[in-house]
Formats: sequence, C-alpha cells, structure tokens
Amino acid sequence: MFCPLWREETWAACCNYTLLNSAGCEPHVTTTIKPDSHVKLLRKLGAVANGLNYRKLTDESSDPLLILQPVLTSQNVLSISKLSNRLPALGGGGATLSPSAVHAVWLQKLFWKGDPQLLKRPPQSDQEYLHAYDTCSKYLDRLVPADAVHFLDSITFSPDAAERLSIQARSEVIKRATKALRQLGEKSKKRAGEGGGEQGGSDAAGMTFDEALTHLKQSMAHLDTLSHAFILSLKDSQQPYSQLYDLSRSERSKVHELAVTMATDGKPLEFIGELLRVAVGPLNQSVKTVLRDAVERVVAALSGDPDALTNYPQPLRVLEAMVTAVHNNVQSGDSTLTSDDLLAWLHPFCGDATLPVRPRIDVLQILESNFSLQDSDVRLLLLYRTQAVLKDREVEIEDVENEENRHALFLELLETSQKWEDFQLLSLLLQAWPPMMKEEVAESECNPWVALTSALLTRCQASEVKLDLGQQVVVMVRSLYNTKHKLPAQCIGHISTLLLQRQPSLQQPALKLMAESGDERLLKLTLDQINSMTPIVAPAWSSPCEMLPLLLGSLFYVRRRLPPATLNSSRCSWTRGSWWAASPLPCTPSSAPTCCPTSRRGAGTWRQRPRSCWQAGHGPEAGSLLLAHRGTHQAQFTFNSALAVLKKWL
Repeated sequence: MFCPLWREETWAACCNYTLLNSAGCEPHVTTTIKPDSHVKLLRKLGAVANGLNYRKLTDESSDPLLILQPVLTSQNVLSISKLSNRLPALGGGGATLSPSAVHAVWLQKLFWKGDPQLLKRPPQSDQEYLHAYDTCSKYLDRLVPADAVHFLDSITFSPDAAERLSIQARSEVIKRATKALRQLGEKSKKRAGEGGGEQGGSDAAGMTFDEALTHLKQSMAHLDTLSHAFILSLKDSQQPYSQLYDLSRSERSKVHELAVTMATDGKPLEFIGELLRVAVGPLNQSVKTVLRDAVERVVAALSGDPDALTNYPQPLRVLEAMVTAVHNNVQSGDSTLTSDDLLAWLHPFCGDATLPVRPRIDVLQILESNFSLQDSDVRLLLLYRTQAVLKDREVEIEDVENEENRHALFLELLETSQKWEDFQLLSLLLQAWPPMMKEEVAESECNPWVALTSALLTRCQASEVKLDLGQQVVVMVRSLYNTKHKLPAQCIGHISTLLLQRQPSLQQPALKLMAESGDERLLKLTLDQINSMTPIVAPAWSSPCEMLPLLLGSLFYVRRRLPPATLNSSRCSWTRGSWWAASPLPCTPSSAPTCCPTSRRGAGTWRQRPRSCWQAGHGPEAGSLLLAHRGTHQAQFTFNSALAVLKKWL
C-alpha cells in the first residue's frame, strides 16, 4: 500500500526519479512527465500540498483534478494552479491541466464543504449556500467560460444540489451568476478591443461568454418548468422520473434518455409527449423518434447484445409493454404512431435467419395479439413457429403459407411418426398453427386431432411408453378446451369412438370426453354405454370419483327425455354399491357446477331432484347432491353426512 505520509513519500519519489535522471533513462521514459520534471514537481508540491497522493496524480488513467481537490485550499490553490500545465490531463495524449480547471474544482469544494479561511463550516441552509456562492463568485474571473459553466452546473444541477438546495435558491444562484458572467464578458470584450486579447487560459471546450450566458438562460428556463403540473405529478411515480428530469437541465440527450426510459417502462405515449412539450430548448425530438430508439435497444437485447441485456434483462416484457402503449394510443384515435411503424422497425429482426427462432416468434406473437398483421408477417409467424417445433427438419415458407399446405405437411409427418415423442411433437405443431377451418376437415374424421389420436392408438403401444394412452388422449383434448383449437362435438364423437373400439381398457376415457362435451347426442350415448355395463366393470375404473360428477351432469342434462325407470337401472345399483362405499364422496363443491346446476326457478325446484333420487332408494347420492348445492366444504363430504342431511333438508 502507498504510504500517505507526504514527507516520506516525497523523499522516496525524489530518490527514485533522481536516480532515473542521473542514469540517463529519460529517452526510455514513455510517460508525459520526464524524471527531471518529476523531481521539480515533487519539490514544489511537497511544500504546499501536504497529503497529496503524487503517484495517482501523475497516473494518466486517473483524473488529476479529483486527486487534487481534497488538498486544495484558499492558501495553496494559486500556487498549485501555476504548476497545473506540468500535470497530464485525464486520458493523456499530451494534454495538460489548466489553472482555470484547478480553480473550478477548488470552488466546488469551497461551496459544498467550506474552507478554513473563507468559510469556517459547510453551508446548511439556503441563505448559507447563497453566501457560499457569493464567496465563490469573487474567483469567477479566474475561470474560462467553460469551467465557469461546469462549476455552476455542479452547484445547481447535481444530485447534491437537487437534494440540499431549494428551487428558489438554485434560481437565485443562476441569476447572480448570469450577472457576474455578463460583467466578465463585457470586460473581456473591452480588453480585446484594447488589444489585450481574451481572458488567459486554455478553454478546451472553446466556449465564449455569450454561449455561457445562453447556457445559464436555459438553466433558468428549465428551473421554471419544475413547477409545471406534469413535472410535479412525476413525483408520485415509483420511478425516479422527477429527479431525472430535474437534473437533465432540458439537455437534449438527457431528456431523450428519460423519454426512452419511460417508453421502455410502458408509459402511455401521451405521457412521453407531454414530457417533450414541457422541456425547454431545441430538442428536435418527437414521440416517434423516442419509440424508435427504444425499440432498437430492445431489439439489440433480443439479439443477444451483452450491454443491451444489462439494461433490459427481460426484453420481451419491455417490448410487450411498448406495443401495448402503442395499441392503446391507436385505440384512442391518435395516429402519431401506428402498428405499421412498429412492424417496419421490427421486420428486419423478425426476418433475420441468423438469429434464434424463439425470440422472433415471441415478437411476432406480441404484435399479433395487439394488431392485425399483414399477410407477409402472418406467413413469417407461421414459418417461425413451425421451425421452432420442427427443429430437425428444414421448412420453407411455402410449406405453411396456406391451410392446404399445412395439412399436407402434417399428414406427411404423421405418416412417419411411430414413437410417443413423435406424436407429442405433432400435438405442439397443431397448436402452433391456426385451426383447420375447412368443413370437410374441421368436423370430420379427417380432422388432424382425430387423425393424430387414431395413429397414436394404433402405432404407440402403452407398454412401450409406460403411459395410460387413454388418459393422455383425455389430457390432450382437455388442453384445447379454452383455446381456439377447441374441438367440435363431431370430432369429440370420432375420438370417443376410437377409444370405445379398444374397450374395456379405454372405455372410461371415452365416457369422460363424451360427458364433458355438452352435446346431447354424446350425453345420451354416454348413458347408453353405462346402462350396458355390468357392476363388475366399475370397480376396475381408475378414477370413479372423477366420473360421478360427469355422469350425474349427463343424467340431469337429458333428464326430461329419460323414462322414470332410468333411476332404477343397473347404473345406480353398482354406483351405490361400489362408489359410495368410499369416503369422502365423489361429488364435491368443486364439481357442483357440473353435477348440480342451480335452477333459475329457485331452490324449491332443485330440491325435487334429490328427493326423486332418495325416493328411488338412492339416499347417499341424494345427500351428496344436497351438500353440493348448499356449498358445503369438501372436507364435510362423507357418507354419513350425506345421509344425515336427508332428514334435515328433505
């Protein structure tokens, strides 16, 4: 570690550089400061800058102004500033510090922390900060315009300034500084007119006093906008929009960054537009340019750019939020930004075959869920979805551009499918495509889902995959219930027939699908199948507790067309003898909407149904229906409780 004791360090450094200089090593030294210059600097700085870290000061990778600031005081700033042209500036390249820059960092320290001679203690209140500025203003003539502006921005538009000073105090500082710089500018022009030249010192930024005054004018105008109703509303946001806008000083780049942040956060476009209208200065920006930049950044993250991923670790969520904002804007009737603009910006990404398929699909799906895609984009989406599923097969856009080609591709793949995994892949493929809509396919045995089931049952042996194929078919069909692929009753009938042809092992899955279909013909077929059973069949079923609600629902759905003798059929006898021996009872509150549809004609009408069942000699069944209808908790559904409620409620 470097020893902070200045005398010891000075002695060691002097010895080191003196030896290098005496040995004639100067031609081999590549740094800006040569050994002899080091020796001279050390001697002079050692006398006025106690505690200075000389090694970091002369390290061209460090900012020398930040190293100097801690040791600067009103007593040594002038002496150190005279040595500044021997110190390399940040980044090297032969550039050196200027006296103006040294005074600027000292004034920052003086304003915030005070000085042993000029300000005994750091300012605390607005009045003390104004007094601190007045003290600093006495030394503004030592700064070139660019350094003066940098100093003023550091005490009016820094995080410390926004936190410690009121807006009124910051405005007052700007007013006083404007007056001071105007006077300095007039003096500078007067000297120039007399042949004395401009103020001494190198102004790296090349800023004039007029430009500095223009800068302060915008600062004042920006502070005035902080009382705008929209800016005040930003303080209620969970995001630091208000602080970011405050510190932006209405500079174009900073306002743009804030607007992009709002866009990627999914803020309404009107919100972003209001920000651009409130900000002052020549922004030359629009909501459209902001959204375009935001989309480009998200696309970079989707493409795997490490820097973009750091800022947007979940780019799809960000994109979805922006697309939703554009959609809402379009719905409100604003045509400033449309879906065509988004599609134009995203189309190159979606069509880039060198990028992964999955994110391209996700982008198109987000667009599809919010806007009506053009035919070319729809075909692209279908192609990407197909490629994502069929990773080992080359697919062209012609293979999926219309329903006939997609059906032909499916049949080709189905013909070669033999394993359980092959059929799972085809199931995913059908869900990735739009449903087949042609009548000769959609509601016939040619329906892809029916063909898939037939091939699955024919070629895939349960012993090989160690799965219940019947149950897998039920799971497959049920997964389509709440989607656009929900199968019509005709297809449910075809699939059920395929299952029934393999009875008795697949009879129960067939009955489940038919009972859930809600189709009267299939419900009747369900009851016919049950009436033809023997009592021995039921105990062999894998899930009688799941079947009872479905069968009771089927029974009540067609109850008006069934003869009274139905309740005395063999169905009820083996139900009572086998299913109701278990506890808890299979009909639960969760199945009440299916097996206990509440009548719109009141509870009195509903009470007649369990009473009829009870009078027919099926008391447990009747009690279970009453418990379900009354919303009884599932834990109370037992054989005894079902019998107990009969006397109480009937």
